[in-house]
Amino acid sequence: MPLIKGRNREEKIPLRIRLSESVLNEMIEYMKWAEIKYKDHFIEEACRHVLKSDKKWLSFKSEELAFVNNDLKDKKETKKDLVNKMMAEDEGMSFGSEDLAKKIDTNNKS
Repeated sequence: MPLIKGRNREEKIPLRIRLSESVLNEMIEYMKWAEIKYKDHFIEEACRHVLKSDKKWLSFKSEELAFVNNDLKDKKETKKDLVNKMMAEDEGMSFGSEDLAKKIDTNNKS
């Protein structure tokens, strides 16, 4: 019995990918066998399967990420956020002050 069924009707975002020929050929054969019409549907469902099966990802997601407006966001500001002057979602994702950038720059040089 196929693992992938039906078609998800959500809005889609265009994505260009490259696959090895052997993977593409097997994917096409699977799609024929499972009567899946659209490649994008197959790839999306395969991704969903990985994302809900990978225990390490699920652990990381529950500890470090939170859903905000149906998007995953960091629960807390990371050093990378601070270096890139990105603020937390509830702060409007605005750029940080120049003083903060200087402080981070100084810390990185030490």
